[in-house]
Amino acid sequence: GFCLNRLCFASLSCATLPMAWYALLILALFHFHFAHCHNFQHEPTTEPQDGYQNPFPDFQLPHQKDLLLWFKADSLQQENGSKVLEWTDEVSPIAAAAYATSLKHAPIVINNALNGLPVVHFGGQGQRLHYSAPVQGLSGLTLFLVYSYQGKGCADWKKLKVDPGNGDVDPLIFWDEAGPWGGVGINPDSDVVRWRMGMGQYYGNQRPVSAYHRQQSIAQHPTMLTLRKDESHEQLFSEGISVYWIQGISPMTIESTAETMTIGGGTNTGEESLSCYNGQLAEVIVYQSALDDNSRIEVEDYLSNKWFDGSCMIGSMLEGKC
Repeated sequence: GFCLNRLCFASLSCATLPMAWYALLILALFHFHFAHCHNFQHEPTTEPQDGYQNPFPDFQLPHQKDLLLWFKADSLQQENGSKVLEWTDEVSPIAAAAYATSLKHAPIVINNALNGLPVVHFGGQGQRLHYSAPVQGLSGLTLFLVYSYQGKGCADWKKLKVDPGNGDVDPLIFWDEAGPWGGVGINPDSDVVRWRMGMGQYYGNQRPVSAYHRQQSIAQHPTMLTLRKDESHEQLFSEGISVYWIQGISPMTIESTAETMTIGGGTNTGEESLSCYNGQLAEVIVYQSALDDNSRIEVEDYLSNKWFDGSCMIGSMLEGKC
């Protein structure tokens, strides 16, 4: 037993213990009580390391089957404002990375930009990353974006902004056409989201680029988009809500489309072309299939919780949907 009132063990004679032993026992008990019951956490003694340290390393992408590419800015361990010469594809992190052709044409990383996490900022002339990710022959494609639009790109024009073959392109994600009826890309700005899914020519009276016009401008606020192609069906989701759906215009499969895609403004007319996307990209995920709604929602929940703490985003708030 434990002799609480006299701080000694029953096997010992409490009366015969010297006073010094009582003092030692009291100190030991207080040390045990505060160290183990209160479980104090000591401040780290080491200095913080240079570069970005991910404060949320445990977010896991819930659906990884049919992944074509996956770029997330929180994987970049770089100093704030530094150039992004390579961005690792999480699908093949050892072997594959999107790359800039030179330091001049590399985007930059901005730390602590969105929910404590970094983003990649594009905006300079010819500033883009290149990556080999073939979509030729696919009948399904699902693309997720977390981004913010920062203003007009390099090309000062108001035509279709995902128009391959002529250099007048400011898309954020882009595969150029390699022949007739090709080209895949998406250009989201504050007011309109334009995209194409493999149709490089006019089809009757239909334009080759689809467009969703927002009810209100989201200005430079970050947001999330999902674009899904399922054969000739195309559907756009803004912050998880279906906002645009078309059928029978897009070809059944993606054809005549280049193998190499660009992030941050695509063109086939050279690095100095007046083409760039002025904006910030937090994460892009592309699947080489049309995800069903359950899988789509799982990925959107992952992105929403990671980048927005699961709270209502700007587009849905402005349109009274949450």
